[in-house]
Amino acid sequence: MLAILFALLAAATNGVASVLQRKANLDEVEADRTGVGALVDLIRRPLWLTAIGAMIVSFVLQGAALSSGALALVQPLMALDLPMTLLLGSLVFHRSLGRRAWGDIAVMTTGTGVFLFALDPTGGSPVEASGTEWALAAGATGAVVVLLGVAGAASKGNRRAALLGIATGVCFALTAVFMSAALAGGLTAETFTRWQTYLVAVAGVTAVVYLQEALRAGQLVAVQPGVTLSDPVVAVVLGVFLFRESVRSGLWVVAVILGAAAVVWGAVRLSRSPTLAYAEDAEDGRTGGELDFRPVGQERNTGDQG
Repeated sequence: MLAILFALLAAATNGVASVLQRKANLDEVEADRTGVGALVDLIRRPLWLTAIGAMIVSFVLQGAALSSGALALVQPLMALDLPMTLLLGSLVFHRSLGRRAWGDIAVMTTGTGVFLFALDPTGGSPVEASGTEWALAAGATGAVVVLLGVAGAASKGNRRAALLGIATGVCFALTAVFMSAALAGGLTAETFTRWQTYLVAVAGVTAVVYLQEALRAGQLVAVQPGVTLSDPVVAVVLGVFLFRESVRSGLWVVAVILGAAAVVWGAVRLSRSPTLAYAEDAEDGRTGGELDFRPVGQERNTGDQG
């Protein structure tokens, strides 16, 4: 099925973008740059620009998947960007994957398969939604993003990172919803007359900005689960209630829950993997719960210690 193929390719490309963005953001953290200054500096970095290029390719592939498959099918497959990020990170950060990591990858991948098989999303169309339903769904989802952003701005460290990570995932889901509506019937001249087409850019850019702040705010284990899990959950809900996509019910719900639990388990454990995790340095003399975003095991060059 083309939708599945394009979704998996989009997840893989997004994994490349995640690793490259993380590597670029490490320099900003070490230089103690945040906010607009950090974003301006990132724009001048070839590595970060490459990451954004990979993200754009991922959006294109995701659009191809959404134009030929249900929203509730495509977005859960996008969650597989986490194990793909781990595999790529093992190469970029020169860390080998242990048996535990491979086991967690298998659990998360299997859980995704069980979830989608049990859910079996079919049918539905963006044209099924009325203007009122669009206003309610987009407005409520946008309000959640704003509230998460405000709560994140008032927080620090890993709490801030987690809240902004969830906001990022919700933004990605909203981006997918708008993209699916924009590409209803394929990429044609009519695509550019639909208001959803232009909100794809708004939601997408918002997601990117939130993601940069989340990556600088705390550890990856705080950021990634929220990004990985909130995206498919919100997308499935909107796909069912806004696009009228059909999913299985009855005893199949048990399998859906078990599959989702496996995905959550795998996502949390993979985010804690030493390959991508960043540890607190308890002896670096800093206070306020600030984090050392260097890869675990990398020694700090203090310059004044013997």
